[in-house]
Amino acid sequence: MIRRLSRIRTKEGHEIDFLITIDDQPCLCIEVKTSDPSPSKHFTHFKSFLGDIPCMQLVLNTTREYDTADGISVRSLIPYLAQFDLMRFIKSPTL
Repeated sequence: MIRRLSRIRTKEGHEIDFLITIDDQPCLCIEVKTSDPSPSKHFTHFKSFLGDIPCMQLVLNTTREYDTADGISVRSLIPYLAQFDLMRFIKSPTL
C-alpha cells in the first residue's frame, strides 16, 4: 500500500493544502487555516474531479465545528489531529 501526502494546485490558482492518496486513489482533502472557519471555495473546484471523498477544513483557532450542506467538515485542528486515524478513510476491504 502506497500512501502519499501532496499539495494540489491548478494553473488558475485553486489549491488545497493536502490531498491524501492511497495507491494513487484520493481518500481525503484537507485545508488548514489559522482562524478562518469559512470553508475554502477551492473545495468545490476539486470535488468536481476528485469524486466523493471527505473534505476537511482544520482551523487552529475556532470553537465552532460543523458540516456544510455540500459535505465539507470544519473541525478544530488540534483535537482532530490528536485523534486522526487514516484507516477510517480507506475504502478498500482488502487492507
